[in-house]
Amino acid sequence: MSTSENLTKILEEELEILQSMKKQEEQLHTVLLEGSAQSLPEINQTRNELLTKLQELEEKRQDLVGEEITLKEYIARENPPQKSALLDLRKQLRDLNNSLKRLQKINWNLLRYNLKHVRRIRQVLMPEGENISYAPSGDLRYDGSSSAVLDDDA
Repeated sequence: MSTSENLTKILEEELEILQSMKKQEEQLHTVLLEGSAQSLPEINQTRNELLTKLQELEEKRQDLVGEEITLKEYIARENPPQKSALLDLRKQLRDLNNSLKRLQKINWNLLRYNLKHVRRIRQVLMPEGENISYAPSGDLRYDGSSSAVLDDDA
């Protein structure tokens, strides 16, 4: 199999993985909006598996054409027989990557907003200076004096 045929195969596999990653990001988006957190561990596990596969494919691609060369540079330099297919794959990969980046940015902002909200709730319900830690049993342990609305001594 020629270098360009191998490269085409690798890029097609990368495209499939990016499509799967986009689906996972869409599922994460739904979880973040609907609050169905029980599916979050499975989504994260799948995302990690996809990232590992993508990293392995990228290493194969780099072994095939070199670390420093982009697909565009490879096509221009080698003018492979699969030039048209490679250019099409390049466009699909770029479009999918941009779509995935947008989804990840939205999800990141949703997470940040939710974390800010949780922090605000903690500031209101738990007094400044109260330290929260985990006991050896795994239970939450509150250290320090308390004078919040939901104070245990109230």
